[in-house]
Amino acid sequence: MKRLHLSLAFGLLAAAALCGTRAAAQQQSPREVASEFYTLVVREDPSGLPDEAEMRRLRPYLSSGLRTLFARAYAERARAAREHPDEKPPLVEGCLFSCSFEGPKQFKVGRPRVSGRFAYVAVEQGSEPEASARWTDTLVLVRERGRWLVWDVRMGCTWDFRMGPTLRSMLSGR
Repeated sequence: MKRLHLSLAFGLLAAAALCGTRAAAQQQSPREVASEFYTLVVREDPSGLPDEAEMRRLRPYLSSGLRTLFARAYAERARAAREHPDEKPPLVEGCLFSCSFEGPKQFKVGRPRVSGRFAYVAVEQGSEPEASARWTDTLVLVRERGRWLVWDVRMGCTWDFRMGPTLRSMLSGR
């Protein structure tokens, strides 16, 4: 009986610790979320729509609306591949989370600006530490279920061959 009580007590402590960790994670600032998200983007270096493993790691950072747009984009890519097998389907190449096709190799998170449920975080990026290619995209976060989640990326580079104007527009085919 004593073991049962100890097991139960330990289980309750573990559950409380997990809830405390979850609560702490939910209290992350927009800047912390932006930093973690771009650390993941740089490490994963996704090209086109993220593969299953990449998406599993990215999903906790994505808003429900953005996850829906990703699901539609995967379906559209599959449909295009079926209907036009000799053509390259959409969103198979390039970093969707940055205006640079190759994606960022380094980044610096700026000071967030919060307006209602949204936070706007300027993220200065570069192609390589010594390279001259630098740009600033704006990560748009939304407050959802008590957490800051990625809602969009507004591409800030000025060259002609940027990935698109925004992540949401690329995913919706606009």
